[in-house]
Amino acid sequence: MSENLEKAKIHFQAGLEAIENGNFVQAENELCLANELAPARPSILTNLSATLIHQHKWSKAIDLCHQLLKVEPGNLDALTNLGICSLNTGDASGALAYFDQALKIDPSFASAW
Repeated sequence: MSENLEKAKIHFQAGLEAIENGNFVQAENELCLANELAPARPSILTNLSATLIHQHKWSKAIDLCHQLLKVEPGNLDALTNLGICSLNTGDASGALAYFDQALKIDPSFASAW
């Protein structure tokens, strides 16, 4: 188990570096590998969903955000990412609901504003 976790950390770090370099396809690949090795880790799911959003892969990002909310109910990044996905798929009222939900948890959470 710890070997998988160490491998997941390597892929996670590579995914973060790819995000910093704007290579979202590579980031997605690395973060998917990390998620396979260490499933349902909030940090992996958060970054993977953001990577998918950058690639306009709305439905995949939505699925990951819902997975993240099962692991960590009230996760502000998941709620904000769901709001972004909703906006980009034409569901403005759904987007507002997700942003409002995030702001109820933390009124100072700038991403939801």
